[in-house]
Amino acid sequence: MSTSGQLARRRVLPPWQLLAVLLPLLAGCTINHYQPRDFHFVTVVKKSEPDSGGWRAACLHVPIVNTATWDTFLCKFGRPSATRKQRPMSLNSSPVPLTAESLLALVHNYYRADRDFDIRPENSPEGERFLTRWVQERKKMDQWDAFVRELKAALPGLKVGNITSTCDASFRCAVYPRVEFPPPEPGIWVVVGCVSILAPVYAIYGLHLRYQGKRRIEERVFLESLPPEMQAPAEVMARKLEATFGVTALPRELARTPVPLIVEFKEPPHTTLFDALFISQPESVPI
Repeated sequence: MSTSGQLARRRVLPPWQLLAVLLPLLAGCTINHYQPRDFHFVTVVKKSEPDSGGWRAACLHVPIVNTATWDTFLCKFGRPSATRKQRPMSLNSSPVPLTAESLLALVHNYYRADRDFDIRPENSPEGERFLTRWVQERKKMDQWDAFVRELKAALPGLKVGNITSTCDASFRCAVYPRVEFPPPEPGIWVVVGCVSILAPVYAIYGLHLRYQGKRRIEERVFLESLPPEMQAPAEVMARKLEATFGVTALPRELARTPVPLIVEFKEPPHTTLFDALFISQPESVPI
């Protein structure tokens, strides 16, 4: 299961289902007792052959409870089913001019400025376009996995993983030191690379995470200048992204451009092109 909001209808569980998360009361965080019926699949591409083809998808917003502190936060999980046969192809085959105007016009096709469809059984037109986009991009996951393996070989001694979520607008990978969990003080750094599924651009950002036991107590996000310990792996990642996929780094001034649209839980005036093209919760990493 890949972590993932907009693939299929996003669903926040009602209070009675939250009880299923709380029981049994175990130390640490628990997300127990979710059944297949909790995932509401929708057909994105109809099956056309008896043995293969078609695409169905579901996404669930799960309240995760720290039973030591009773803090609650949401985590996104998504699950595809019955994907079409794949063939190799390049990421971001549709070029888009790297201007604020063109990128703003682009993201208006995939996000809305209201939540009118949050309470409707059907997806919004923008949500359907987002789904369709991921149907196409999901065929390229093998290529992304191959890139992650090459990056791992280029960064010996570090952990490298694919953390792509089909609820976000990008392929993502993470690089971080090999440490025991939970990491001791002063915490752990993470370098995250993203390639947008909407435009031929990428971004690299950093995180610094601190834990108290199994509880994450601090999340610092570095969207621009990276601390010294993150710079070397970020440079390797950038070179490989550009060489492998032919993508261009999204300029910082464009990444900060305000977007009058809602992306996941982020709303104007806080939404930016970075959120719409990559991820609205950059601190969300499964570490």
